[in-house]
Order: sequence, then structure tokens, then C-alpha cells
Amino acid sequence: MKQETIEQAAERYWAKQPYNEDAFIEGAKWQQEQSYSEELIQLELLIKSQEELKNKGVLTNEGIGYLNGLKTALKQFKNK
Repeated sequence: MKQETIEQAAERYWAKQPYNEDAFIEGAKWQQEQSYSEELIQLELLIKSQEELKNKGVLTNEGIGYLNGLKTALKQFKNK
């Protein structure tokens, strides 16, 4: 399935439903933001669980590296 931009989808939708292009784009942007919010929550929960393991002393050096990578990903994610 070919992915299309919000604008391309709006143009395709516009042909079927005139006068709704702006509402369509705003709705698509809102939906996209909601998806990121769910991903952000999942990432934060994963970091918290890894930090608990680190605090209990059961996280290996490899696990600590994984935790640091998650924290970096979270910072990048929040900067989008």
C-alpha cells in the first residue's frame, strides 16, 4: 500500500467531499499527534521499568546501555 501525505489524502478526499479540506487536514494532524502521544507514553514506561531494574542491581552493562539509548530516543522524540 502506497503511503500518501496528508495533503495528498486531502486532495483525494476533496474530490469526493468539497468544502471539507481544512477540516480533513486538521483531523489528520490531530490523529497523528495522538499516535505520537501513545508512543511517547510507551517509551516513558519502558524507561521507568528499566530504571527500576537498574536500581535493584539486576541490570547488566548491556541493559544500562539499552536504558541510555532509550533516554536518548525519548529526548529526540520530545524535540520533534
